[in-house]
Amino acid sequence: MAMSEPERGDEPPLGGMHPAASLAWAFVPLYTIGFGTCAVLGWAAFRLRSVWLAVCSVLSLLMMIGGLATPDSSALGGALILLGPMCGGVALTFGVRGKLTRPTGAARLAAARAAGELPENRALRAALARRARRVEALRILETDPALAYELRIGRPDLPHEYDDGGILDVNHVPASAIAALPGFTPELAEHVVRMREEYGGFTLLSELVVYAHVPQDLAERLADRIVFLS
Repeated sequence: MAMSEPERGDEPPLGGMHPAASLAWAFVPLYTIGFGTCAVLGWAAFRLRSVWLAVCSVLSLLMMIGGLATPDSSALGGALILLGPMCGGVALTFGVRGKLTRPTGAARLAAARAAGELPENRALRAALARRARRVEALRILETDPALAYELRIGRPDLPHEYDDGGILDVNHVPASAIAALPGFTPELAEHVVRMREEYGGFTLLSELVVYAHVPQDLAERLADRIVFLS
């Protein structure tokens, strides 16, 4: 079995081994006289996602099978049969042992976050908070329209204290407010206002697509931010 350098694969996807356990594992090919080499290398190949180790595991098995199937009754012949899987297996297990004891990337990330070494993703937290506020505002619109009117939900153009997460009442806001929506241009916002006046307001998202020529993919992306109040 070739004794080239083990492949530098990915770190184990599961938790790292205890150093003492990894030491006992690395000696398996030795104290099983080579018969356990295939098993330990196959396990390491699975943990490290290493094709190289998987190939070595199969080769060690073939060497054992071929050697045992070869008629050779001499003690020297039997020793030579076991020497390759035993010594080669120990060399490989000790070569990859360090990778198996390292903490996984996920574990290091969690530890760093717990130690305060990683900055919080403020943009993500802010976006999720806005989404939660929109859900709450939409619920108020459905269950208590009078309260929604008092809170000025969907009307960023009017003085208000309640944060609705960026909901927009397309039927009443000026073009400048519509143009502030992600993906809208001032020209498209002006066109929406003209079509709104012509048709007396919109009632469905699909009407923005059909009558105001708002791209469908843009309308769908903004579905949780657009409302049509009478």
